[in-house]
Amino acid sequence: MNQLSLTKRFLLVAAAAIVPAILWSFSINPRPAMLFSLIALFVSLHGCSPKVGWRLGLLYGLLLYGISLSWLWEIFSAVSIVLWLMLALFTGVFGGVFAWIQAQVKDLRLLAPGAAACWTALEYYRSEWFQMRFPWITPGTSQGPLWLHSVIGVYGVSFLMVLLAIIWVFSKKRVPKYLLSLLLLILLLIHPTSSKDSEDMRVSVMAIQRENCDFTSYYEDTVASDFRDGVILWPEYSTCSDIRGIMVNRPAPVTGVEMLRRIAEVRNVTFIVGAISPSGRDAPWNEAIVIDQSGEIGTHYKNRPVHMMLDGIPGTTQNPVMTKWGNVGSPICFDNDYTEVPRRFAKNGAEVFLVPSLDAEYWTARQHRQHGEMFRLRAVETGRWYVVCATSGLSQCISPDGTRVQELPLMEDAIMRTVAYKRQERTFYVQYGWVFPWVSCGVALIFLIGVTIQTLRTRKFQKNPSLA
Repeated sequence: MNQLSLTKRFLLVAAAAIVPAILWSFSINPRPAMLFSLIALFVSLHGCSPKVGWRLGLLYGLLLYGISLSWLWEIFSAVSIVLWLMLALFTGVFGGVFAWIQAQVKDLRLLAPGAAACWTALEYYRSEWFQMRFPWITPGTSQGPLWLHSVIGVYGVSFLMVLLAIIWVFSKKRVPKYLLSLLLLILLLIHPTSSKDSEDMRVSVMAIQRENCDFTSYYEDTVASDFRDGVILWPEYSTCSDIRGIMVNRPAPVTGVEMLRRIAEVRNVTFIVGAISPSGRDAPWNEAIVIDQSGEIGTHYKNRPVHMMLDGIPGTTQNPVMTKWGNVGSPICFDNDYTEVPRRFAKNGAEVFLVPSLDAEYWTARQHRQHGEMFRLRAVETGRWYVVCATSGLSQCISPDGTRVQELPLMEDAIMRTVAYKRQERTFYVQYGWVFPWVSCGVALIFLIGVTIQTLRTRKFQKNPSLA
């Protein structure tokens, strides 16, 4: 296995990346294809030098991200090449590091968890800490909703998949290898289950999907409907004007908040509106404003603005708003691509997630579908119902087991009437499992320090055998 020619290694890596990338580009979760992809990656890395490992990892990343995220070209044109390369640098670094550590660590009991921790640490840094953080297209997000997501989250699932791939490639003892692999596979195949929700926890929701970001359009759709006794959800940027200001001058000046308050009073509804408002700084706030018959009762500022876009000043809080329908969390769009924002909402008492979102039509349906999967993962991690209202899709209702129970067609103006349920129990992930990637970072650091010390000692003994 470790005698593969350089050409065969590169061909194997190319095939390993292309298969799941094509599936992702068609908005299909790669599932077992991603596991086989990781196995093929480690077969190609087996016995290679750090220099070759770096090149193999870089090629793997370029093909994986360049194909699966090809829709980035529609948004950023040639700049998307830089973005693909930026993501590929992380798999390149891992390829070089793994090639180095496999030559120093011969005990699989140390190599497998140590290398899996290194992968997870790099993935976590790329997804949550890096300046251009982007958490899509990872082993942990490739499997769709799993029971494990409610325990150790997407980064924990990535760890187990990499661990399984390394064990499969490097283990020489067949029986333990097969038994451990079977155990890990079973864990990766268990789908979440959801208990029956009580009717007294029911929340009726009307979500208006419309590409036109104009207050009047959404207002007219709302007035034309007969929806009452629930929550009316508008998308992110459903108005480009400050609704706290005057929206109508005749017959008398009226603010947008007051216009919605009057509807709320008559129909017994609560509004959640994706809006912008002045911040007094270079950029506005991108917020989800909550309005009922008493007026504005709360807001959430988007914590994770989209990179390279004028998407507002980052907010720093994750507090649900207490409404007559329960404690509502409204993390906005890109907030839900990351694990921490929804988790903190759930920890702080959010009972249901009602989310304004925006995915522009020209970003393509492939982008909409890939983005839509992130909300399913957050639903499982937090154990909460999700209702997402997007401009051109994917507007959807998701149960806590990740099942998409209702959705609207993409690229169409439409209205979804659905039902979500409040939940108060916290998943293991919300309480404890979120520390898994942090532990992985610590383990990776200790492991790499140990390997470095071992390498230096080995070189020292090679130069002076009498010290051994």
